[in-house]
Amino acid sequence: QELPGLCQGGQCINTFGSFQCECPRGFVLNTDTRVCEDFDECEQPGVCGPGKCYNTIGNYTCICPVDYMQVNGG
Repeated sequence: QELPGLCQGGQCINTFGSFQCECPRGFVLNTDTRVCEDFDECEQPGVCGPGKCYNTIGNYTCICPVDYMQVNGG
């Protein structure tokens, strides 16, 4: 039986007698609501080094300070 709203934003995987929710990259499962929510990568210390981190839905962007250059696709 399907339950509306279950694993919203992700994929519901049928398992024996139960299910699992798999969220796309950049999202985490809220265990209370069983909904995939945006993960704020900018809350991780140093994610952008000396730059400024901007969270976007499912991703993030780093902006380098003057005289710095972005490397390694970060």
